[in-house]
Amino acid sequence: MGEHPESILKDGCIPGAERCFDLPEENKKSSINTDERMGTYTRILFSFLKSNTFTKFLEDLSGIPNLLPDPHFRGSGLHFTATGGSLDIHADFNRHPGNNLDRCVNVFIYLNDHWPEEYGDHGHPEPSQAPDGRARRSIALYYYTNGRPSDECLDNDCSGQGHSTLFQKPVGCEKCLDDTCRRDDTIGSPVWVSTTKIR
Repeated sequence: MGEHPESILKDGCIPGAERCFDLPEENKKSSINTDERMGTYTRILFSFLKSNTFTKFLEDLSGIPNLLPDPHFRGSGLHFTATGGSLDIHADFNRHPGNNLDRCVNVFIYLNDHWPEEYGDHGHPEPSQAPDGRARRSIALYYYTNGRPSDECLDNDCSGQGHSTLFQKPVGCEKCLDDTCRRDDTIGSPVWVSTTKIR
């Protein structure tokens, strides 16, 4: 999957993408989410990432039994973020929209060679500073379980319908990369706050 500057359109979308995002919280991002649009070697890699061997490795690593890889690429697949693109801090959707399984493990593989720190980190709430033609490229795949322990649910009640992606702006920080900015779970829903405000 080589990088070709001419293959990234001015709006940050790559030709052949199934989805292109141009929203304030998620912009200049495109995705490919079906096998038919992927190359042979990419399909082979995804096949391995969904295999019993790799799924068992994730179960052993995470301590979560009975993981199920998503065969439909709901929100996963190949992701590309163009120069100036960003993705706000967020909590991902927690239930598979098609079969109501609980999302438990995310796997990300970053594919960029020679990605200096000044381009931006792989988590990217700030716009990418990569030169034109360099897209942040990654593979994402999500794994699910049929139910989850009640202590992982609000008030030990797992009967809710789940939620879509929940975006969060930092509170009391200029930007999420500030040294004084961190996640705080003690004031209700998790938020990103300045540590100087919660001491």
